[in-house]
This record gives sequence, C-alpha cells and structure tokens, in this order.
Amino acid sequence: SMYNPSDADLGWHLANGQYFFQHGSILRENIYSTMLSGFNWVNSSWATDLLTYSVFIKFGFFGLTLLGALTVTLAFYFFSKAAGLNFWQKAFIFPLLLNFEEPLTQVSFRGHLLTLLFLGVLYSLFTLYEKGRKYWLLAAVLLFVIWSNFHGEFILGLTVFLLWIFFNLVKK
Repeated sequence: SMYNPSDADLGWHLANGQYFFQHGSILRENIYSTMLSGFNWVNSSWATDLLTYSVFIKFGFFGLTLLGALTVTLAFYFFSKAAGLNFWQKAFIFPLLLNFEEPLTQVSFRGHLLTLLFLGVLYSLFTLYEKGRKYWLLAAVLLFVIWSNFHGEFILGLTVFLLWIFFNLVKK
C-alpha cells in the first residue's frame, strides 16, 4: 500500500489545511475558483485536510505515502485482530484485499482510508462487546465524534452500527 500521492484533489485538501492554519477557521466556501465563487458547502473532512497538510509540510509526498500505508496497515490490524485470523489466513486474505482495495489505496492518503480504519475499529468494538467487555462499546461514541470530523462516510459507520444493534436485538 505504499503508493505515491496521485489524488487529483490533493491540491485543494492541502489548501484547505493551509487556510485553517493561517486563519484559524474551517473553510466553508469556494474561494479557489471562479466557478461557483462563494458557494457554501459542508466541509465534512476538515480534520483530514489538517492532517494531510501537517504531514505534507513536515514530510512531503513521502510522508503522505507513509501515512496512507500506515492507515491501511492499521485497518488490516484491527480487522484481523477482531476476526482472530492466524498467520496463514492473513497471508491469504490480505493480498486479495489489497488487490480489491487498490483503487482506494493507489491515491495514497485520503479520508476514505480513514473510513476503512474506523470501520476496523468499530468491528473491534463489536468483538470486544461480544466477548463480554460491554463497556468498550462506549468507545463508539468517541469513535463517531472523531470520525464525523475526518470524513463524511461516518454515515456508513452509523448505518453499520445501527444494523448491528438491530440484529443483536433480534438475536436476543
């Protein structure tokens, strides 16, 4: 998952991060182009822009490459730990997953990778709950507070969470 950054949107992610550090506020309107000048939008990935900009300023493109690889590695770690995969299962499944996820990972670091990571953390919380550590499910509140500021796909996580609750209630 070590890809050079090739995200066509990287420039405006960096500009949004730079804007925050220069002005101390989240950019919520289009100031970078003449088309739709002044257009307001919900910047649901503002924290990702801050992280992207901070890493890029300190470590450049290589830093974003490492951040993307670290995010994918952590996502696989959480999923494999929660699923209890052994070495051979990981050796078989991970290359397949990397192949299927290549369109997502080949642009290097993006908010979508964080969603993959946060889904892995959520799955881990489900597993801990099912092992009798029920208090760990409270960490989902903190997870969603963080996730909702890093990427708009936290809605996917909420949907998965609500479906998990529903099926657990039906099972009981």
